This record gives sequence, structure tokens and C-alpha cells, in this order.
Amino acid sequence: MRKAMMRRRSLSKMMLLSLMLLGPLSSSILLTGVAPDQFGLVPANAATVEASTTARVGGLVRVVDPVHKVFVIFSPTKSRRFTIDVSPSTRMTLGRWTAGFTDVQVGDHLTVTGASSLGATTTILARTIRIGSPAFAGRVIAVTPGAGGVVMLRVLANHRHVLTVAVQPTTSVLYGSDKGVVGDLTVGERIVAHGVRQNKYLLAATTVRVYPHTHTIGGTVTVATAGVPLVYTLLSPNGGGVHTVRTTARTVYALGGHTVAAALVRVGTHIRVRGYDLLGSPNAKTPTLIAIRITILIQHHTTKKPKPTPTAHASRPAGQGSQPPATHQQVWSGPAIVVGLGATEKARG
Repeated sequence: MRKAMMRRRSLSKMMLLSLMLLGPLSSSILLTGVAPDQFGLVPANAATVEASTTARVGGLVRVVDPVHKVFVIFSPTKSRRFTIDVSPSTRMTLGRWTAGFTDVQVGDHLTVTGASSLGATTTILARTIRIGSPAFAGRVIAVTPGAGGVVMLRVLANHRHVLTVAVQPTTSVLYGSDKGVVGDLTVGERIVAHGVRQNKYLLAATTVRVYPHTHTIGGTVTVATAGVPLVYTLLSPNGGGVHTVRTTARTVYALGGHTVAAALVRVGTHIRVRGYDLLGSPNAKTPTLIAIRITILIQHHTTKKPKPTPTAHASRPAGQGSQPPATHQQVWSGPAIVVGLGATEKARG
């Protein structure tokens, strides 16, 4: 029994001594599972065993690197950036369509699932990438008429995608709060289209909403027509001409930063109107503005002060020089006092 215990102790000492002699090389064996060569180095082609975890993150694309096939995204939930490494086996989709690396643009939203090593938690080797479907909304850059009255709109989306929207003659078009028609759509307008998606970048629209450009005009009300809606004829100063202002149920009236009633606007009232032009009105003789907000201006009148009437000053006695007249003068009503030159000199002496 005693011999067996001594044999175990000697084996333990030998193992401890070998680990002490190996030093840092022992950690290489434990982590990689591969023994170092005679120089104490792990072979480059050795299969390493790294601890990794499955990660799932989502965020907006900040950088697209086509050379190294990586994306850099920012996750708002984790408040940091992630580097997404794309391999040939990575599966990418856009909606229900298969996508590729070139389909990703800066500003897209990616949902990434992949492996993340414990030593580099901000780098993910992607297994699947789901591209957020680009919204069919943006600025119209081209309008092309098609067969059967169909109009093809080329739309530059907010994330720089170029989309195509097919608009039928029966498609509902809403211009601000007014109903429009397909022929009212022009280059430069911002739209949002809803409908049935035909492929990744083609939409058959059922509704198109136009967000018109707003601007502000000011002037004096010359005609106020009651009814629904209220209509004002506005004479703009500085040669701005005459405008027609039409209100809606959402028009807001303001005075001094407070919301007021529409009844305060009368003929002769000075107002400032923010709104957008009615369809076709910019080319009309009298353009019509759909009012979003009407601000009543208080005009301050200034009157000229009358010039003061010059006051006659009493003649100064001789010898007083050019001293300024006193503010309050007392006039002697008694007999005149004549002072001789000698007396004056004596008084001064």
C-alpha cells in the first residue's frame, strides 16, 4: 500500500514538473488540442477548437465593403457596430426573393444570424442575412407613359434604391388632402405607393399618395368668402400678386403663438399662410394655396410726432456773451433798469 502511494506521488510530481517546464506551451496544447513542434510553435494548418456562440443582430448598414465582402451595421438595441462577414455559403434574401451581396445598400436594414467568437463579439460570420425590403417611397425621377394608360414611375428611394411603380388609370391618387389623377404625377414629387409587389423592385400600385412641397406667403385679406371651405383672396405685398387661399378641416389658425378661431380673419387682416399649391394652380392666373396654418399678424401703426413750435427768447442784456438761454425765463414787468458801463465793470471787479 505504501509503495503504491509513493508511486502515485512520483507520477504527480513528474506531471507538474513537465507543465512547469513547458510554461506557456501547455496552454497551447489545452486550447488547440495540438502539440507544438520542436520549436514550441503550433502548426499553422492545425485545426483549432475555438469557443463560439450563435448571434442574432439587426441594424442599419453603415458601410458596404465589396473587396472584403463585409458589411458594417449599427444595432440601435445594442448601441454598437457589428462587422458582418459574408461567405459563399451565406444565404441572403430580400422579401421572398433570393438576393446577393450587390442588393445591399447603405441604409438598408439587415437581420443577421451567424457565429460570433467569444474573443471578437463584434464580428459575426453570417449564415443567413435578411435584407429589409426597401419601401416604395421616394422622389419621382422619371415618368414614362405606357400602354393602356399605365404610367411607369421611376422612384429614387430614401436608401438610394431605384424602384419602379406601375400606376393604372384607376389607381387612387391622393395629392395632399385632395383627390388627383394619374396625369397629375410629375417629376420631383415625393410619393408613397402601396400595392402588389411583382419582383424586388417593381410594384403594381393600388394607391399613390403625393406629399407636395409646402411654402409660405403673406399679405392682406381683400375678400373673405364664408362657407366650407373658407376662401380668402390675399393681396401679397412687394408685387407678389393675388393668391386664393383655401382652408380645410385641418387648417390651424394662430395668433401670438396661440390657437384662435377662424372668425378673427376678416377683410383687411394681415396674415401669413403656410400650405401647398392646388393641383394645376401654379400655372393658373390666380394660384390657389391649400392652407395648413394661418398666422394672424398684428400690424403696428406709427404716427409722426409734430415738430415743436420755436419759442421766442427774451433779448439778452449786453455783456452776457453767448450763454445758452435758460430753460425757464422770467420776464420783468416793472420799469426798465439801465446799468451804466462803469457800474458793470465795478460789479465784475
